[in-house]
Amino acid sequence: TPEFNSNNLAYKTGKKRVPTTPAPAAPVPYKAIVVLSLNGGLDSFNVLTPHKSCPLYKSYAKERDDVKLEPDEMLMIDASSSENQPCTSFGVHHKIPIFKEIYEEGLGIFFANTD
Repeated sequence: TPEFNSNNLAYKTGKKRVPTTPAPAAPVPYKAIVVLSLNGGLDSFNVLTPHKSCPLYKSYAKERDDVKLEPDEMLMIDASSSENQPCTSFGVHHKIPIFKEIYEEGLGIFFANTD
C-alpha cells in the first residue's frame, strides 16, 4: 500500500522496503474497541434481528415485509445473559457468520438502536 506523505507527493526510489519489525507483545492483555461503520449495500436491519422465538419477530416481520429475514436465514445467538433485553435470542444474517462467531466467543458485542 502507498505510504502516507504529508505533502501528498510520492516518489519511487526503486529500492525494496525493509519490513517493519513487529512491536513486542504487551505484558498485559490488550483489548480494543473496533467500530464497523458499514455503508452501501448492507441493510443493517437485517444484520441483527429478533429471532423467531422472540415475540418481537412478528412485529419485525410485519414492518420489514418482503425484505425481512426468514427464520431459516438467521443464525441464532443467545442473549439470555443480557439485561433489559426484550428478546432472549436474536438472529444474525446467515451470510455473515463471523459476527455470530465473534459474539459467541465473547470477543464482540452488538450495539443496536443507538445514535
